[in-house]
Amino acid sequence: AGRARMAPLLLLLAATNALKNRSATLAMVTLDETMTSLVDPLVAARARDGVVVPLFSNLGFVPFLKNLLCSMDRVRVSNWVVIALDNSTCAPIRGGFGLAYASPACVFPYAHRPLTTQGVASYRTVEFNRMVMQRPMWMRHLLSRGYSVLQC
Repeated sequence: AGRARMAPLLLLLAATNALKNRSATLAMVTLDETMTSLVDPLVAARARDGVVVPLFSNLGFVPFLKNLLCSMDRVRVSNWVVIALDNSTCAPIRGGFGLAYASPACVFPYAHRPLTTQGVASYRTVEFNRMVMQRPMWMRHLLSRGYSVLQC
């Protein structure tokens, strides 16, 4: 009878420890001077009337990003900047892929501190979550620089 009462308690303790261990491995990659020095000049060149549209992507999202950029190009929105979350994102964007109005603007600020270990971040993994957490940090950074930020 005593063991039966202890089983739920042991399960709860194991789950709590697993969560603690998982959160300990989720090291936040904070923005540093190297990252901001790569992004800031591109944002300054692309912003229109103090407004910028930062777009975040990894290679897996590039088809959707291209669709968005084509739509923005069609309505002549050019104050966007792609902040690449992996080193494979900018190459397919830099070619222009038929954009008529805006030249591509893509930067990969994480070369010295990659967000992933193998360049791939599957959905709901620690590395995917680390990538997702970059977006609010960049938004805060751009807002602190005085830009109005339009999120897409």
